[in-house]
Amino acid sequence: MDLTEIIFRVFAWARPLLWHYHRLRYLLTVAIRCLEDEACCLWLLDNPPARAGFESTLVDAERCLEAAIALRVRELLNLPQPQGRPGLAGSHRIHTPASLERLATRLDRLVARFNDIERLAQLRACRLQRESAAAPVCFEADHLSGLRPGDPPSGLVLLMAPFFIFAPASPPAPAGRRIRAPPWPALRPAITA
Repeated sequence: MDLTEIIFRVFAWARPLLWHYHRLRYLLTVAIRCLEDEACCLWLLDNPPARAGFESTLVDAERCLEAAIALRVRELLNLPQPQGRPGLAGSHRIHTPASLERLATRLDRLVARFNDIERLAQLRACRLQRESAAAPVCFEADHLSGLRPGDPPSGLVLLMAPFFIFAPASPPAPAGRRIRAPPWPALRPAITA
């Protein structure tokens, strides 16, 4: 891990797209250098496990490219970025590696898509906006549309609110312990003075 990757890792929480973009560029650079070297190409031709590892790297690069496009779409649509550190979930295991020609074709397509990240993200964002505009379900509260911000909600909202507002679930109790819950307010005997 070089200094640049460490810097991108540290600041990935601010804009995870940059980490994916940097990681993808690194994977593509390594793959292209490997295919440009004649000795490496001969080694890949003679060694199926090495071709499987090379194909696994290409699969990781494709996943990284999809994540980068998805993050750019979120930026274009002003959606919140996912929380947590970016990274790849794990390496893929390739049991039957493809031929070197197919791997070179796959790398060529990956490089072409890498060069079109912005255009692909804009197309996907337009498609998502078009699909959300034509969605059969509209999540607007029509019964609240005539209310001003300070007005109390109507009778229907007051009637239906207890059915849709749930208390957050408590963590499960350890095995063997009894759980004692507070008494329900309506079941508590009335105290008369």
